[in-house]
Amino acid sequence: MKGHDFKRKLEESLPKYSETKFWWTWSFWGNLASIGGFVALPFSFYVTRNRGVWDWASISVAVTAVLVLFIFSLTVLIYAQTTLSRSRYRHANAVHFFHYVSHIMRDYMAKTIRKDKTRGLDEELQDIVTAIANCFSIIIGRRCRCCIKVVEVGDSSLLEQLLYVRTFARDAQSAPHAHSDNELHALADNTDFSSLCYSPLPFPRVYIANDLHTLFLNRKYNNTSIKEDYQADSKRGKILNWPLPYVSTLVVPIRYVADFSPPKKNESISQNWIFWGFLCIDCNHKNAFLDPDLLELAGGFADSIYSFVSNVEHRRETEEELFSIREELKLCKNRTPSPQKTPPKKPTSK
Repeated sequence: MKGHDFKRKLEESLPKYSETKFWWTWSFWGNLASIGGFVALPFSFYVTRNRGVWDWASISVAVTAVLVLFIFSLTVLIYAQTTLSRSRYRHANAVHFFHYVSHIMRDYMAKTIRKDKTRGLDEELQDIVTAIANCFSIIIGRRCRCCIKVVEVGDSSLLEQLLYVRTFARDAQSAPHAHSDNELHALADNTDFSSLCYSPLPFPRVYIANDLHTLFLNRKYNNTSIKEDYQADSKRGKILNWPLPYVSTLVVPIRYVADFSPPKKNESISQNWIFWGFLCIDCNHKNAFLDPDLLELAGGFADSIYSFVSNVEHRRETEEELFSIREELKLCKNRTPSPQKTPPKKPTSK
């Protein structure tokens, strides 16, 4: 079996995203039944007290109320246990995606070592962010998107070299609907990226926002994808003409920090930081990233991507350096004159 065939088989074995609402419906009817039970029980006592006897009508109402309360309590217990089990099961699915992502990275690095034909790094990263998007979709129960933003330095002729971000890879589901991935966005003008790069100590490990509508209305969220002349049409804290395709976002830096001194905004890139980019996961539903374990999961993926990209780039730099050294040795060899043989001395006659 070839490598790409095994990768396809492994991808087919991954858990699939499916949004279910059965237990929410069951909980609704359980709550409704409990309300009916609380209403019926006082009514039954009222009827019994007025009549002075326990007639069959009052007894049946009381028994019905008790049964309703019992069924409701049992429903709540079953719902709590099932929700907990399903939550653990969804989190356990992350192991499959970690294995799949590691498999992609291993195969790509092995092919580069063997000098086999490989796809572009952006194509490999698209498969990785697609797996990450599906992983978070299953855990949250809502469709998520994922992309990687790379950090680039602006015009070197300027006195202050500003940092920009650009989309390097996007998951396969959302990529066809993205139209501005090649544009550069100023890092300092985006709240999520600037807070991870320029925040004073102690700087955050992640940027999480579960209600961008409220943050934007309170002037606590900036995004260069939102036009400057945009006017929000809000109603009861919800923006009706929200221009972004997501309401909740989780952003994790892809970086290595040698010390905990954040760079200044007039610096291009701190020498103590190796800042490659950002792993961005978002969802078009509020409160999508309330689970604190999602931070660790996203951080694990981001660290793996950093190691993968660093090894690939380091190997490319090494190969380019070796190639330049070989070319230089060839030139030196061509320039070196071949040693001339000295003719033998003629014997002198006496």
